[in-house]
Amino acid sequence: MAVRNPFNPAETLCYNAQYVVLTIANDCLHSGAFMIPQEETQPCTLKELNAYVDRLIAIGQRALELGITPIYDRYPAYSEMNLPLSKQVYGMNWILDEDGYNELRDLHSSRIAAELPDALIVDMWRKFTPLNDGLHPNSKTSMSAARRIVRAINKNK
Repeated sequence: MAVRNPFNPAETLCYNAQYVVLTIANDCLHSGAFMIPQEETQPCTLKELNAYVDRLIAIGQRALELGITPIYDRYPAYSEMNLPLSKQVYGMNWILDEDGYNELRDLHSSRIAAELPDALIVDMWRKFTPLNDGLHPNSKTSMSAARRIVRAINKNK
């Protein structure tokens, strides 16, 4: 597939990618995610949560402009993770509580669906099982996520 060079739109590059997967970033999830000393950070405000989602949408929009379909994940359910354990394991000053996490999760899904109708949203983290840190997916969960992505791509063709 040929797409425009993002650094020089007059130039066409050949990629064999038709999809790009954009998964959860650490932005707003916990302290230490901003490359700022933890003691200088605090949980994101609603305005900052929206700014984070704005950045994800901008990346997806750029991918679409280049002829690449963005695939977004849906955050795992809070109950399937153990964020308080992650806070302890990693020595974080703060990590989102259940209400904050669910607000971020819902905002992420609803805005991407509404603002990027040509993107795919895959519930790839369904039945999420974390590593012993309570936060990151174990290998079985990662493999299941990869299979869900492949099924979504095949269904989209």
